[in-house]
Amino acid sequence: MEIFADTYDVEAIKELYDFGILDGVTTNPTILANSGRNYKEVLSDIASIIGDKMLCAQVVAKDCAGMMREANVLRKIAKNFVVKLPITPEGLKACQILKSEGTKVIATVCLSPSQALLAAKCGADYIAPYVGRLNNIGANGLDVVSSMQAIIDNYEYDTKILAASIKSVNDVIELTTMGVGAITTTPDIITSMYMHPLTNKSIVMFDEDWAKSGQVIE
Repeated sequence: MEIFADTYDVEAIKELYDFGILDGVTTNPTILANSGRNYKEVLSDIASIIGDKMLCAQVVAKDCAGMMREANVLRKIAKNFVVKLPITPEGLKACQILKSEGTKVIATVCLSPSQALLAAKCGADYIAPYVGRLNNIGANGLDVVSSMQAIIDNYEYDTKILAASIKSVNDVIELTTMGVGAITTTPDIITSMYMHPLTNKSIVMFDEDWAKSGQVIE
């Protein structure tokens, strides 16, 4: 499974990158706006940290021509840039053009299996369903993602699901059992994945027992 950090926080990105588990960073217009900085500066700073890992940002234009103009600006920022497009008719048009030019695409805000099918047919590299947002309106986000994954598997599309709006480590584990190809979530959820009270307790016990032995590894 690919793991993306959904953030503008460069310090958190540095920490996750040093762990060696980060496959890329995702952003959206809200994330970039909340940074309080120029979007190009934020994206350039992230690119300088993650090197050849994927950097993802979203267009905001509503028509295909506008999306292409914005995509041309964005993909100059990093060598492995991934353009996020909304799952609209104009977004699907832009998806096919960008794919023909060799640019990776995420079909974002993809909230139904039918949308996922159309995005996969148009060649999107990733489909981004929002698990938490679906749960917030009374749907079962994980069930929706499971249906999307079944469609991709049944027809052997090359598209991967990039599950977003993930609120817990348990959601991550559920997604792995479905065979979902990628997730994007906040740095705190990612770091929570390696935390367990028994791990910490065991490390303390090992340290105490080794100290009592008086031995040194050298």
